[in-house]
Amino acid sequence: MATDPDTPQPLKRRDTFFNGSNDPALQPAHEATSSQRKFWKSIRKDLKKDDIKRVDAVVQSYENDHTIAGLESLLAEYLPAAEDEKNKLYDRREKGGKQVSTHVQKFAKTFADFLGCYSQVLELVKTADNQFGGVAVQTLSLLLVVAVNKSGKEELIENSLLKIKHNFPRLRGLRNIYPTPKMQELVAQVYEDVLVFAQRAIEYYKRSAWARVWKAISEPPQLSVQIAVDKILDELAEVKDETNFLLNGRVHKLEHDVEQVKTMLEDQKHVLEDQHEEDQQRISNMQKELRSVQSGVGQIKRNHSEELLSTLQEGLLPDQFLCTEQLEDYRGQLQARFGRKASTKFGLAQIMNQDAYQRWQQSKTFQTLVLRGRTRVSNTALSWLSQAAVELVDKLKHDFAQDKTTAVIYHFCKREGMTEDDHMHTTLSRLVYQLLQARPSVLDERSTYASYTSQLESASWQKRQLKTACKLLVDAMSAFETVYVVIDRPETCKGGKGGLAKILEALQQAEGVLVKVFVVADGDEADDADLNDWRDAAGEGAFEVLDGLDQR
Repeated sequence: MATDPDTPQPLKRRDTFFNGSNDPALQPAHEATSSQRKFWKSIRKDLKKDDIKRVDAVVQSYENDHTIAGLESLLAEYLPAAEDEKNKLYDRREKGGKQVSTHVQKFAKTFADFLGCYSQVLELVKTADNQFGGVAVQTLSLLLVVAVNKSGKEELIENSLLKIKHNFPRLRGLRNIYPTPKMQELVAQVYEDVLVFAQRAIEYYKRSAWARVWKAISEPPQLSVQIAVDKILDELAEVKDETNFLLNGRVHKLEHDVEQVKTMLEDQKHVLEDQHEEDQQRISNMQKELRSVQSGVGQIKRNHSEELLSTLQEGLLPDQFLCTEQLEDYRGQLQARFGRKASTKFGLAQIMNQDAYQRWQQSKTFQTLVLRGRTRVSNTALSWLSQAAVELVDKLKHDFAQDKTTAVIYHFCKREGMTEDDHMHTTLSRLVYQLLQARPSVLDERSTYASYTSQLESASWQKRQLKTACKLLVDAMSAFETVYVVIDRPETCKGGKGGLAKILEALQQAEGVLVKVFVVADGDEADDADLNDWRDAAGEGAFEVLDGLDQR
């Protein structure tokens, strides 16, 4: 089969990403090895004996099996205990075991997420020489034990780890696909610079608070950490660009192969029509090959779309919020508060036969339905009407599970246990992310992806201006024919009452998509003036209210 000479070709599968330990591309890794030995010698005298033993144990574990299992085991000591392990944890504490503080557990979780990304680099580099892995686990275990020994939280280091984690591309499988000279150099450089960052972070931790203040004017201690982080982020951006370039080339080649197989299949089909069963089997095999190639192209495109979406995640979901987890948690809270007595239960069944609900459900144009009522239970911030919103989400998700032209997005603004109320801008960003998550392929269009990136980096987005967020929401809806939006308790958000009016005004002007909005509001917090503002924003004939749904 002929190939296009201008198309980047996948390299033949091999066991190593680099061409042996003497590969010139590995010069940064060799420099990191030399640097770490000197660093370990200088920092060792400032460590407790117990911490030295912990680091040595991790290194020994790596030398035994050439995996990071020892580092993961050390990390597990500081992670939050799983439900089925809590009793064992309590037993250890009663026998004098050390209690792990909340901020240490949070740091450990951040470190674990970071390690999950960086371990992909380790796997590539250590295929050339296992000593590179040993150097890395020594540096990272040293950073871990120094960090958890701090009595207070260090935002600079934790935020740096999060930034590196958010900007890491997916490198799994890279060994057998893209070991080009440039990619080899980038991977080796990222390997070294992460270790440099770890060393700078350790030095930052080891400096006393007074020493930091004393040197803050002429030599800010955080400067070396920030410089290391910025260098890593620049290199990760290059890795992403190189990966996307090579990925597009591979997709082009596979699509070219598909067309050639199609042509060959058509040619062979006419020749083989009059031949025996054996010849028919050849056609079947060729068809299987075609489906396999097409499936591979489709999977690569899906992976590419998801990778593009992940680059927008920090702008839309900086807290890595998961709407599905929120739905289940909220369902449990409502059940605990209102699910025990018949007098406190309110669900979708109570409104489905109401004329207002029927008109909202059957409408062929933009329509908003609001449920409003007071909750009698005084020891909760939840509304007894919210169960209807949860059940509606369940029903719509079930009804349109196979309909790719319909999207169901939702947000529950008031939950128990919140340290502060959501901003309406946060609600909008989570709704936008749900739409992109349902149809990530829209980002494959370069101009569309560039538009999202530009808006998320704009000053208006950083200032949480609702006008920009509303425009982004309307833009994201254009990929669907119908969108259901369920917003529960928007009046409790910061800027929520006026914010909902702006949302309704923007959505009723959306073109090419049918939008239906379902809102639950508490009667003690959303008054008649608020309802009138929302009605005016939605437009004439596009606003229904089921009012007076007070708990008896």
